[in-house]
Amino acid sequence: MPVTLCVGGTQSGKIRAVETLFNYSLRQHPEDDRKILYVDLNHSHNLLSIPGSLGAAIVQNPLSIREGFLLNLKNPIMYCFGHTNPFNNISLFQYYVHKLSKLINLKRDQMQDLEVIINIPSWLQGSCYRLLLKTCQEFQVSHVIVFESCIAYNQLIEDMPPFVKVIHTPRIISALSPRARPRDQVDQIFEYFFGTPSRPLTPYKIDLKIEDVNVFTIENVGLKGVTKVKKSTMLKAIQESVQSIGYYSVLGVLHSSHLINREPEDYYKAVIQHYISLQRIKRHTIHIISLIPRSALVLPLNVILTDQKLTKVNSRPYIADIVDNEPDKKPDRNRERRRETDRKRRR
Repeated sequence: MPVTLCVGGTQSGKIRAVETLFNYSLRQHPEDDRKILYVDLNHSHNLLSIPGSLGAAIVQNPLSIREGFLLNLKNPIMYCFGHTNPFNNISLFQYYVHKLSKLINLKRDQMQDLEVIINIPSWLQGSCYRLLLKTCQEFQVSHVIVFESCIAYNQLIEDMPPFVKVIHTPRIISALSPRARPRDQVDQIFEYFFGTPSRPLTPYKIDLKIEDVNVFTIENVGLKGVTKVKKSTMLKAIQESVQSIGYYSVLGVLHSSHLINREPEDYYKAVIQHYISLQRIKRHTIHIISLIPRSALVLPLNVILTDQKLTKVNSRPYIADIVDNEPDKKPDRNRERRRETDRKRRR
């Protein structure tokens, strides 16, 4: 079965074309055998999750305007890259691409009739183009669809092996303008937590103790006295202070089952379960927004800090104000006394 990679410029309409390709490919198969493995490496406009994510999932049903894309997924695997530019941490990006390629190739060996569609950003020039060639080699692609760019199409014909079919297609008119794309990323983060007007979501507002949250950032750490090391060994998860995090920051919650028998510095190798947003920090507590209730959270939370922000939180009236209070939290009697004293003075 084919392994198709889609690449194009920021205004080429590649995202809409990928969705159309999904529907066409799924409708060519009988209902009992509808399966497409979708790999999303587009860190700036991700169809599987928020921007800054890399992942893969099996799609079985055609996409619809009402249901959207996320409801058609089965067992998605998601890594938290945390940036919208791969060169902010190119070693980490290449590590996740390598991990996903090994997983996809193993899945293809188990299921011979599984079709794969890969969505990547606009890697058309310079270092990005070399990253494109390496990605094609990692995933063993059989077809490359180039949207709009004739220069990249001619260059890929020369650089690709003869068994890889390179296809050129013109720009799709429904593409977003450059001014709309940053706004589209903000809306994508908002829709992850609160849904759309047709399918609204009501996330939980939860108060947690500061010691119940461990925040990590993934950085490249140089090794002294070592000249040649693997790129994966130079990556390290470094714990940060919760108080240093900015308000409205989006955090990727690591899957607790993937952290067993792992050192904290290797937490970047684990997949994430979901995202949360930090809204407020008090003395000993933090206020977060989560799609998963407090009873389902596995404490302490190990999270990866991203560059994304959740804004416009108070702009929608249908947001549910659900607060999970701590069971052992006692009322502040001093505060009640001060309030009673203020009332008497006003009288």
